[in-house]
Amino acid sequence: MNRNPDNRTPYGSSALRNVHVVLVAAAIAFAFGFAVYLVLVMRPRRVEGAATWPIEAGAVLSCLAALGLLAYLRRFLRKTSG
Repeated sequence: MNRNPDNRTPYGSSALRNVHVVLVAAAIAFAFGFAVYLVLVMRPRRVEGAATWPIEAGAVLSCLAALGLLAYLRRFLRKTSG
Protein backbone atom coordinates (compact mmCIF):
# COMPACT_ATOMS: atom_id res chain seq x y z
CA MET A 1 0.00 0.00 0.00
CA ASN A 2 1.71 3.12 -1.25
CA ARG A 3 0.56 6.30 0.46
CA ASN A 4 2.91 8.68 -1.31
CA PRO A 5 1.24 11.00 -3.85
CA ASP A 6 4.28 11.00 -6.17
CA ASN A 7 4.24 7.16 -6.39
CA ARG A 8 7.71 6.70 -4.85
CA THR A 9 8.66 4.06 -2.35
CA PRO A 10 8.54 5.17 1.30
CA TYR A 11 12.30 4.57 1.50
CA GLY A 12 14.48 7.38 0.16
CA SER A 13 16.57 5.51 -2.39
CA SER A 14 16.05 2.11 -3.96
CA ALA A 15 19.81 1.45 -3.89
CA LEU A 16 19.97 2.26 -0.18
CA ARG A 17 16.95 0.01 0.40
CA ASN A 18 18.71 -2.83 -1.42
CA VAL A 19 21.85 -2.37 0.68
CA HIS A 20 19.71 -2.45 3.82
CA VAL A 21 18.02 -5.67 2.70
CA VAL A 22 21.34 -7.33 1.89
CA LEU A 23 22.86 -6.36 5.25
CA VAL A 24 19.88 -7.64 7.22
CA ALA A 25 19.82 -10.86 5.19
CA ALA A 26 23.54 -11.34 5.90
CA ALA A 27 22.88 -10.82 9.62
CA ILE A 28 20.15 -13.46 9.49
CA ALA A 29 22.47 -15.94 7.77
CA PHE A 30 25.22 -15.20 10.29
CA ALA A 31 22.89 -15.72 13.27
CA PHE A 32 21.62 -19.06 11.99
CA GLY A 33 25.16 -20.10 11.04
CA PHE A 34 26.44 -19.21 14.49
CA ALA A 35 23.69 -21.33 16.08
CA VAL A 36 24.69 -24.29 13.91
CA TYR A 37 28.34 -23.71 14.79
CA LEU A 38 27.56 -23.74 18.50
CA VAL A 39 25.59 -26.97 18.30
CA LEU A 40 27.73 -28.93 15.84
CA VAL A 41 31.24 -27.70 16.66
CA MET A 42 31.36 -26.32 20.18
CA ARG A 43 29.10 -28.84 21.91
CA PRO A 44 31.28 -31.90 21.11
CA ARG A 45 34.41 -29.99 22.26
CA ARG A 46 33.14 -29.34 25.76
CA VAL A 47 35.22 -30.41 28.72
CA GLU A 48 34.05 -33.59 30.43
CA GLY A 49 31.73 -32.74 33.29
CA ALA A 50 31.12 -29.19 32.09
CA ALA A 51 27.59 -28.00 31.60
CA THR A 52 26.28 -27.76 28.05
CA TRP A 53 23.47 -25.34 28.79
CA PRO A 54 25.50 -22.19 27.98
CA ILE A 55 26.20 -23.51 24.49
CA GLU A 56 22.59 -24.58 23.98
CA ALA A 57 21.29 -21.28 25.37
CA GLY A 58 23.57 -19.39 23.00
CA ALA A 59 22.28 -21.42 20.07
CA VAL A 60 18.66 -20.80 21.06
CA LEU A 61 19.26 -17.07 21.52
CA SER A 62 21.03 -16.88 18.19
CA CYS A 63 18.06 -18.58 16.49
CA LEU A 64 15.67 -16.18 18.22
CA ALA A 65 17.73 -13.23 17.04
CA ALA A 66 17.62 -14.58 13.48
CA LEU A 67 13.86 -15.05 13.68
CA GLY A 68 13.44 -11.51 14.99
CA LEU A 69 15.54 -10.15 12.14
CA LEU A 70 13.54 -12.24 9.70
CA ALA A 71 10.27 -10.77 10.99
CA TYR A 72 11.78 -7.27 10.78
CA LEU A 73 12.96 -7.85 7.20
CA ARG A 74 9.56 -9.15 6.16
CA ARG A 75 7.83 -6.10 7.63
CA PHE A 76 10.43 -3.78 6.10
CA LEU A 77 9.93 -5.28 2.65
CA ARG A 78 6.17 -4.97 2.89
CA LYS A 79 6.39 -1.41 4.15
CA THR A 80 8.84 -0.17 1.53
CA SER A 81 7.61 -2.04 -1.52
CA GLY A 82 6.38 0.25 -4.22
